[in-house]
Amino acid sequence: MALRLSKAFNTTPELRLILQRNYDLWETAHKSNDWKLVEAIAV
Repeated sequence: MALRLSKAFNTTPELRLILQRNYDLWETAHKSNDWKLVEAIAV
């Protein structure tokens, strides 16, 4: 899909993937609080 959209809009497939990733992260952060329950681990 990223390849098709990049061709249709004369952009790069990477741009589409970055935009989708950013949207997915934003949506998850705003629609769910489950991620806030994860605790950091010592490395």
